Amino acid sequence: MNKCDTCGGCSQTKKKNLEGDKVTIDLLMDILENNNMSMKNHANHVGIMSKWLAQYLGIDSNLCNTIELAGRLHDIGMMKISPSLFNKTDALSALDWKELKKHSEYGFEILNQYPELNEAAQIVLEHHERFDGTGYPSGLLGNEIHLGARIIALCETIDHMSTDKPYKNAVSFKSIEEEIRQKSGTQFDPWLVMHIKELMIVWQETLVCE
Repeated sequence: MNKCDTCGGCSQTKKKNLEGDKVTIDLLMDILENNNMSMKNHANHVGIMSKWLAQYLGIDSNLCNTIELAGRLHDIGMMKISPSLFNKTDALSALDWKELKKHSEYGFEILNQYPELNEAAQIVLEHHERFDGTGYPSGLLGNEIHLGARIIALCETIDHMSTDKPYKNAVSFKSIEEEIRQKSGTQFDPWLVMHIKELMIVWQETLVCE
């Protein structure tokens, strides 16, 4: 058993109140907003969706809060990358991709400066790992990946695909669900994909209420 695969007694879940450093968290969110408002919207969506799924799965409440926070801050490393790169409307070059992929490591470096954000930092570092071990930056496999990072990877994909971008139109929720099921066991944790229908229903209702 590895990296928070149980809902109780998780060795990585500290008995701490992450809201105690709200000033730090709000400052980081302000940086995201100043960098790119659509990025902040995406961050909030991923945080909300990730916490809902974690709660639905019966995960410890402290870890749920950490996962929500990591979801909100998962792209904070983008602040160290030129906006011209991730706002490009044409195809990214190999060098562009190499630099863009560093954002999870940059995010870890930023968050890990704060002791109360250490676990959130680890989740941010791993949120582009893939269940089959082909992700980055470390090529972690399956349950080696923090459960929070596996949840965020799923929720981030849903939000990206359901949102209009300069280079693509939003995809229907039916198509999103089909693609995620196809990538179960490769990109995504099969256990999480089992609950995709419930998550998609709740998320569609949430977006309607925005």
